[in-house]
Amino acid sequence: MPILQPVLKPLQESYESKNTWAKRALKNRSRNIKALQTAATYQNRDRYKRAVADLNKVMEITGKNAGLQLSLANYQDNTLSPLCIDDLRKAAAGYKENIYYPYFSRHLKDLIAERPPAVIGLSLNFLSQALCAFSIIGYLKATYPTTKIVVGGGLATTWLSHPEWNHPFKGLIDLFIGGRGERPLLKLLGKEDRDTINLPDYTIFPLADYLAPGTIIPYTTSFGCFWKKCNFCPETSENNLYSHTPPATSTYQLQQLREKHSPILFHLLDNALSSSTLRAFTHNKPNIPWYGFARFDKLLANPDFCKRLAQSGCVMLKLGLESGDQNVL
Repeated sequence: MPILQPVLKPLQESYESKNTWAKRALKNRSRNIKALQTAATYQNRDRYKRAVADLNKVMEITGKNAGLQLSLANYQDNTLSPLCIDDLRKAAAGYKENIYYPYFSRHLKDLIAERPPAVIGLSLNFLSQALCAFSIIGYLKATYPTTKIVVGGGLATTWLSHPEWNHPFKGLIDLFIGGRGERPLLKLLGKEDRDTINLPDYTIFPLADYLAPGTIIPYTTSFGCFWKKCNFCPETSENNLYSHTPPATSTYQLQQLREKHSPILFHLLDNALSSSTLRAFTHNKPNIPWYGFARFDKLLANPDFCKRLAQSGCVMLKLGLESGDQNVL
């Protein structure tokens, strides 16, 4: 399961501990991985919680030995901060010290040998990814100095939107791209922009290796946010532009993705699904369980409409509410 290798770094079976939980977690780690890839586990809340807790225990042990706080959802270095420019540079310079160096160096070497690229892009979305991302960048710059390094993603977009941004990573990163990266990347690579809405290609990913009981396909029907009035949201502070895929196109592409990948779930990534998209789903049903995010809308006060959403496959809508009143929150 290659996708899990950089996350669940194997420990020696001879690891000794007086902690009963640690011993059990180490012994059962393969079984727990299998459990999280089995649908029946998700019907038993206690079994699911045990599997996650035990795998996190393995991560904790692995991280502790390397001066890290690790879990399935986090990476925190006890000596380096992703908020510090100097520390990010240190992570790049000391890439061989990164706990995942043996994995990413071997994996990247094989990929690059197979098809040497002129440009390598990294998507950096969360602070917990930053130190490892810079370790990868440091390795790439040291090993392939003529290859251009391009960085985009949510965290990169936040950095670029800062009024005092002055690219402090020159020499490591050749180009940052904020927001949607398709057109800037096409321009960088000298390719024609045909202004078409293409179907996402997930065939290059090992979809069967994720910690899920089946394939979960991410999809977005929009970029940015149509509301963009929440004071505490990066969509407001970064002044990101809003663009919306026509609902007919979205429903058609979801049908194509369903036929191509047979997913168990669609994860809709929009900051907030538009009312026109929700209406379209009730007429042209995805017919696969799906969930996403939405604002409080009059449509959702209509029981009949909500029933039709459920019939379309909706298993959950997360509703966003901003308030300055702690009692409301």
